[in-house]
Amino acid sequence: MDLSLSQVRWTHAARGLFKNLAAFDKKRHTPPTAATPAAAAFLAKLTEQELAAEAEQFFQRTRVALNYKRKEITLSAGGGAAVLQTKDFLLEWDYAVAPDAPEEWVLTRALHGVRSGNILALAEFDDLFAGSAGFSALEFQLEKPVRVEDVIDVVEALDTDAANASAAASDATGAAAGAPNTALRVEYPSDCSQCELHVEGVEAKVVFTGATLRMEFPAQDTPNALAEQFLRVRTAFALTKSPLVAGLAL
Repeated sequence: MDLSLSQVRWTHAARGLFKNLAAFDKKRHTPPTAATPAAAAFLAKLTEQELAAEAEQFFQRTRVALNYKRKEITLSAGGGAAVLQTKDFLLEWDYAVAPDAPEEWVLTRALHGVRSGNILALAEFDDLFAGSAGFSALEFQLEKPVRVEDVIDVVEALDTDAANASAAASDATGAAAGAPNTALRVEYPSDCSQCELHVEGVEAKVVFTGATLRMEFPAQDTPNALAEQFLRVRTAFALTKSPLVAGLAL
């Protein structure tokens, strides 16, 4: 697979109420009212056993599925986080208090450090992340930041170019003119702090912030499935023939 994996990160975030955690004692405990270090420590204690069990289970499944030897896979857990490191990738779990609603927790799982596209194509690897173990977002970190305004201008120029081409065609054939570019569209707030790119044939929301390109998917899926959608975005960017836009996902 033609993909710059060193800059790619797959993520999924789940959230829930403190009071619904198995270790939360409604007679003795009260949910936090602010996302403080004390609240984070409380969350880490409440989720310690559950997280350790989940990470251990994934460790065993991964070891068997990919036939790893002892030196090729390790697991560490503590403080509300866990890290599974293998010779091919890293998988992290991280519990945090929701800043916007401190009575809730957020568990983020992140896959990164994938060393080769070959592993993405393995059925054994794909099966590890099937169903609820899948990811709902893919992030691509740019080596050099790009101004959001410049990307917006390039994409908006595509509409102008498409309209001009359509007008020229109508002059020659008498057909109706003014067809806009539909392969790539852009939306953005007034401060241009980020922009949302819509790629024809791709369901994911593509958000560009200047340093990161993030694809947010409507449902969880495997790393390979999300990567295939990312490649479709790259193709659409390349078809603009703009070095600026094409360079966002190289």
